[in-house]
Amino acid sequence: MTKTKSDVGIFTHWFSETLPADNRNLENIPPAQLNSFLRSFYRTVKKLNGEEYEPDSLCSIKNSLDRYLNEKGY
Repeated sequence: MTKTKSDVGIFTHWFSETLPADNRNLENIPPAQLNSFLRSFYRTVKKLNGEEYEPDSLCSIKNSLDRYLNEKGY
C-alpha cells in the first residue's frame, strides 16, 4: 500500500505541476481525459532530481495507478 500511495503521489505532483489550476483527484477525471493525461505523464515525468525513470519503474508506477483506481471503483 505504501508503494501505491507513493506512486499516486508522483502522478499527483506531476499533475499539479502540469495543470496547477486543476485540483481534481485522479479518480474524478473522466476516462478519456485521464488517458490523455497519463500518456503525457509517461512521456514527460522525471524524478525530483531531473533524471528519467527507468522503464521498469514506469511500469511499476502504472501498476500502482491501476491498483489505486481499481480500489476506488474506477
